[in-house]
Amino acid sequence: MAEKFSDDVITAVMTINNALKEPGNNEKFELMLAGLMMRDDLNQREADDIKDFQQLFITLKEKDKIRPGKIKPLLKGLGDIGRQDLQRLLRDGPDGIVQGGYESKKPQTKKPQTAREVPVGPSTAPNPVMPPSEEIMGEDLSQCFFVVVEYVGRDWRFLGRQLNLSQFDFEQIVEQHPRNLREQVQSMLELWKDRYRTKATKASLVAALRKCRMNLAADMAEKTATTE
Repeated sequence: MAEKFSDDVITAVMTINNALKEPGNNEKFELMLAGLMMRDDLNQREADDIKDFQQLFITLKEKDKIRPGKIKPLLKGLGDIGRQDLQRLLRDGPDGIVQGGYESKKPQTKKPQTAREVPVGPSTAPNPVMPPSEEIMGEDLSQCFFVVVEYVGRDWRFLGRQLNLSQFDFEQIVEQHPRNLREQVQSMLELWKDRYRTKATKASLVAALRKCRMNLAADMAEKTATTE
């Protein structure tokens, strides 16, 4: 018997479908379809026929691009448009028990641990490692980066210099991705964002693109949405 997607996954698909139908999300959905075509998960004819996320889910399922335990194309698509909230919903489910998009036979439970009192004084208290807040990281430029990667080619180092990256940075990027131009551009943008954080804004990226006379990329980047 073929495996079925869990009820949590089906519910998540319906929730995401409704969320992406809200005003202003049409361009984001088209951007998602473009990313799926670029990764050969869809062809142009299929993309033209798909009108919403639920139909996308069905199409990818029929093509065997997704199955229980394999939903990466959808997760990547939601990441392309900066909807990490919907990405987490699809990946983890409302209660965090859907593992990789398949129906688990039994939720895993942790064995109760014996409580022990451990004296913790000011000098021995552990320092919690906190994830960087949005205030520290600044704007979410994932959609902007997705577009820039599409339109910036082999001149990405020229753009990198405008973003105050160094030749050493470029060499490290090429060493990590020697034959993948797209990954080189993506890594350059992510390095810039990680290094300059709140100063790495869409406005500064667009200005750098225009200095490089990459006006088409600048125009497309300006149309993308950012979140803070």
